[in-house]
Amino acid sequence: RGLRDVAWRLLEERATMEQLRLNATLPLKVHNMAITVAPSFLEAGAAFAALRADGYKGDVYTFNSLLHSAAQSAKAMDENPGEVGLTPRLRGILSLMKKEGIRPDTVTFNVLIAACVRGRQDRAADLSSSGGSASQAALTLFQDMARRGIEPDGVTYGLLIRLLVQEGDDDSAMSLYYDMISR
Repeated sequence: RGLRDVAWRLLEERATMEQLRLNATLPLKVHNMAITVAPSFLEAGAAFAALRADGYKGDVYTFNSLLHSAAQSAKAMDENPGEVGLTPRLRGILSLMKKEGIRPDTVTFNVLIAACVRGRQDRAADLSSSGGSASQAALTLFQDMARRGIEPDGVTYGLLIRLLVQEGDDDSAMSLYYDMISR
Protein backbone atom coordinates (compact mmCIF):
# COMPACT_ATOMS: atom_id res chain seq x y z
CA ARG A 1 0.00 0.00 0.00
CA GLY A 2 2.89 2.39 0.69
CA LEU A 3 4.30 2.36 -2.87
CA ARG A 4 0.87 2.96 -4.35
CA ASP A 5 0.33 5.95 -2.07
CA VAL A 6 3.70 7.44 -3.02
CA ALA A 7 3.08 6.97 -6.74
CA TRP A 8 -0.40 8.51 -6.61
CA ARG A 9 0.81 11.35 -4.40
CA LEU A 10 3.51 12.14 -7.00
CA LEU A 11 0.92 12.14 -9.77
CA GLU A 12 -1.32 14.45 -7.73
CA GLU A 13 1.64 16.72 -7.00
CA ARG A 14 2.33 16.85 -10.74
CA ALA A 15 -1.19 18.23 -11.24
CA THR A 16 -0.51 20.85 -8.58
CA MET A 17 2.78 21.77 -10.25
CA GLU A 18 0.95 22.18 -13.57
CA GLN A 19 -1.48 24.53 -11.90
CA LEU A 20 1.51 26.56 -10.74
CA ARG A 21 2.84 26.44 -14.34
CA LEU A 22 6.12 24.87 -13.32
CA ASN A 23 5.80 22.46 -16.27
CA ALA A 24 7.60 19.79 -14.28
CA THR A 25 7.34 16.24 -15.59
CA LEU A 26 7.81 13.11 -13.60
CA PRO A 27 10.36 10.53 -14.70
CA LEU A 28 9.07 7.56 -16.70
CA LYS A 29 10.00 5.26 -13.79
CA VAL A 30 7.55 7.06 -11.50
CA HIS A 31 4.75 6.70 -14.05
CA ASN A 32 5.58 3.01 -14.45
CA MET A 33 5.47 2.57 -10.68
CA ALA A 34 2.02 4.21 -10.58
CA ILE A 35 0.75 1.81 -13.27
CA THR A 36 2.28 -1.19 -11.49
CA VAL A 37 0.74 -0.43 -8.11
CA ALA A 38 -2.64 0.74 -9.38
CA PRO A 39 -5.36 -1.25 -7.60
CA SER A 40 -7.54 -1.55 -10.72
CA PHE A 41 -7.22 -1.49 -14.48
CA LEU A 42 -9.16 1.78 -14.52
CA GLU A 43 -6.55 3.42 -12.28
CA ALA A 44 -3.69 1.86 -14.27
CA GLY A 45 -5.27 3.41 -17.37
CA ALA A 46 -5.41 6.80 -15.64
CA ALA A 47 -1.73 6.49 -14.71
CA PHE A 48 -0.97 5.56 -18.34
CA ALA A 49 -2.89 8.66 -19.51
CA ALA A 50 -0.77 10.79 -17.14
CA LEU A 51 2.35 9.19 -18.62
CA ARG A 52 1.16 10.16 -22.11
CA ALA A 53 0.31 13.68 -20.93
CA ASP A 54 3.93 14.06 -19.83
CA GLY A 55 5.05 13.21 -23.37
CA TYR A 56 6.21 9.62 -22.82
CA LYS A 57 5.21 6.72 -25.06
CA GLY A 58 6.11 4.11 -22.45
CA ASP A 59 8.46 1.14 -22.56
CA VAL A 60 8.23 -2.61 -22.19
CA TYR A 61 7.82 -2.21 -18.40
CA THR A 62 4.89 0.17 -18.94
CA PHE A 63 3.09 -2.25 -21.23
CA ASN A 64 3.86 -5.32 -19.11
CA SER A 65 2.31 -3.52 -16.13
CA LEU A 66 -0.78 -2.66 -18.18
CA LEU A 67 -1.08 -6.26 -19.38
CA HIS A 68 -0.72 -7.54 -15.82
CA SER A 69 -3.38 -5.12 -14.59
CA ALA A 70 -5.77 -6.17 -17.38
CA ALA A 71 -5.20 -9.86 -16.61
CA GLN A 72 -5.70 -9.29 -12.88
CA SER A 73 -8.95 -7.40 -13.46
CA ALA A 74 -10.58 -10.52 -14.93
CA LYS A 75 -12.18 -11.44 -11.60
CA ALA A 76 -13.86 -8.06 -11.33
CA MET A 77 -15.03 -8.36 -14.94
CA ASP A 78 -16.79 -11.61 -14.11
CA GLU A 79 -18.82 -9.57 -11.62
CA ASN A 80 -19.42 -6.75 -14.16
CA PRO A 81 -20.34 -8.38 -17.46
CA GLY A 82 -20.87 -4.96 -19.10
CA GLU A 83 -17.19 -4.12 -18.76
CA VAL A 84 -14.85 -4.60 -21.72
CA GLY A 85 -13.67 -8.23 -21.85
CA LEU A 86 -10.18 -9.39 -20.96
CA THR A 87 -9.23 -10.59 -24.43
CA PRO A 88 -10.01 -7.29 -26.15
CA ARG A 89 -8.06 -5.46 -23.46
CA LEU A 90 -5.03 -7.67 -23.83
CA ARG A 91 -5.24 -7.49 -27.61
CA GLY A 92 -5.59 -3.72 -27.45
CA ILE A 93 -2.53 -3.36 -25.24
CA LEU A 94 -0.51 -5.73 -27.44
CA SER A 95 -1.62 -3.82 -30.54
CA LEU A 96 -0.57 -0.49 -29.02
CA MET A 97 2.71 -2.05 -27.95
CA LYS A 98 3.36 -3.13 -31.54
CA LYS A 99 2.31 0.26 -32.92
CA GLU A 100 4.74 1.98 -30.55
CA GLY A 101 7.56 -0.34 -31.65
CA ILE A 102 7.91 -1.91 -28.18
CA ARG A 103 9.19 -5.49 -28.39
CA PRO A 104 7.53 -7.96 -26.02
CA ASP A 105 9.86 -9.78 -23.66
CA THR A 106 9.71 -12.86 -21.47
CA VAL A 107 7.61 -11.05 -18.87
CA THR A 108 5.09 -10.05 -21.53
CA PHE A 109 4.58 -13.67 -22.50
CA ASN A 110 4.57 -14.84 -18.87
CA VAL A 111 1.66 -12.47 -18.14
CA LEU A 112 -0.28 -13.82 -21.14
CA ILE A 113 0.48 -17.45 -20.29
CA ALA A 114 -0.52 -16.80 -16.66
CA ALA A 115 -3.92 -15.64 -17.96
CA CYS A 116 -4.29 -19.08 -19.53
CA VAL A 117 -3.27 -20.80 -16.29
CA ARG A 118 -5.90 -18.95 -14.30
CA GLY A 119 -8.44 -21.16 -16.00
CA ARG A 120 -10.11 -18.52 -18.09
CA GLN A 121 -10.14 -20.90 -21.03
CA ASP A 122 -12.72 -19.06 -23.07
CA ARG A 123 -10.81 -15.78 -22.85
CA ALA A 124 -7.31 -17.21 -22.91
CA ALA A 125 -7.96 -19.42 -25.91
CA ASP A 126 -8.94 -16.35 -27.92
CA LEU A 127 -5.39 -15.02 -27.47
CA SER A 128 -4.08 -17.49 -30.00
CA SER A 129 -5.33 -18.09 -33.48
CA SER A 130 -5.54 -21.80 -32.75
CA GLY A 131 -8.42 -21.45 -30.28
CA GLY A 132 -9.12 -24.54 -28.21
CA SER A 133 -8.11 -25.16 -24.64
CA ALA A 134 -6.12 -22.93 -22.32
CA SER A 135 -3.10 -25.20 -22.74
CA GLN A 136 -3.30 -24.91 -26.54
CA ALA A 137 -3.42 -21.11 -26.23
CA ALA A 138 -0.50 -21.12 -23.79
CA LEU A 139 1.58 -23.43 -25.97
CA THR A 140 0.87 -21.24 -29.01
CA LEU A 141 2.15 -18.25 -27.02
CA PHE A 142 5.20 -20.33 -26.05
CA GLN A 143 5.85 -21.10 -29.72
CA ASP A 144 5.45 -17.43 -30.57
CA MET A 145 8.17 -16.67 -28.02
CA ALA A 146 10.52 -19.06 -29.80
CA ARG A 147 9.69 -17.56 -33.20
CA ARG A 148 10.58 -14.13 -31.87
CA GLY A 149 13.81 -15.36 -30.28
CA ILE A 150 12.56 -14.65 -26.75
CA GLU A 151 13.99 -17.07 -24.19
CA PRO A 152 11.55 -18.63 -21.72
CA ASP A 153 12.55 -18.55 -18.08
CA GLY A 154 11.71 -20.72 -15.08
CA VAL A 155 8.43 -18.85 -14.60
CA THR A 156 7.41 -19.58 -18.20
CA TYR A 157 8.12 -23.30 -17.81
CA GLY A 158 6.47 -23.44 -14.40
CA LEU A 159 3.29 -21.84 -15.70
CA LEU A 160 3.10 -24.15 -18.69
CA ILE A 161 3.87 -27.32 -16.75
CA ARG A 162 1.29 -26.39 -14.11
CA LEU A 163 -1.36 -25.81 -16.78
CA LEU A 164 -0.59 -29.06 -18.60
CA VAL A 165 -0.79 -31.03 -15.34
CA GLN A 166 -4.09 -29.29 -14.45
CA GLU A 167 -5.49 -30.35 -17.81
CA GLY A 168 -4.26 -33.93 -17.33
CA ASP A 169 -1.58 -33.84 -20.03
CA ASP A 170 1.23 -35.33 -17.93
CA ASP A 171 3.22 -36.52 -20.97
CA SER A 172 3.45 -33.02 -22.43
CA ALA A 173 4.27 -31.62 -18.99
CA MET A 174 7.16 -34.07 -18.62
CA SER A 175 8.37 -33.33 -22.15
CA LEU A 176 8.40 -29.62 -21.35
CA TYR A 177 10.20 -30.32 -18.07
CA TYR A 178 12.95 -32.21 -19.93
CA ASP A 179 13.17 -29.36 -22.46
CA MET A 180 13.63 -26.93 -19.59
CA ILE A 181 16.42 -28.88 -17.86
CA SER A 182 18.25 -29.45 -21.14
CA ARG A 183 18.72 -25.70 -21.66
